[in-house]
Amino acid sequence: MQAIAARGQKFLNGFTDQQEAELEAAKKKIEKLEKNLQEKVPVPEDQAQLQEQINGKAKQIRDLQKKIVELRRNVEREKNDVAFMKLIMEDLEKEKKKKDEMIEKLKKENKE
Repeated sequence: MQAIAARGQKFLNGFTDQQEAELEAAKKKIEKLEKNLQEKVPVPEDQAQLQEQINGKAKQIRDLQKKIVELRRNVEREKNDVAFMKLIMEDLEKEKKKKDEMIEKLKKENKE
């Protein structure tokens, strides 16, 4: 009888040891997962740094957008200046043509 009881006790102890080992393995796995989670989720200091970096990048983007708008305005001004210069050149060409015609007319009159 005692042998059966001893075997039963040994079996239960083995079962308990196995459960304790599984429990310990589960605890280690939980600790590992918690550590991984902490590495992935930034702590408040890291969040503040990240927010600061995000704000810095957002400011850079706004500055670049302002620069783009300014450059587009400058391009439009340049286009307007070129168009104005073309009009002036056309007017000068017309005046030159009129003067050339007048010179030719005067030359003809002088020859006669």
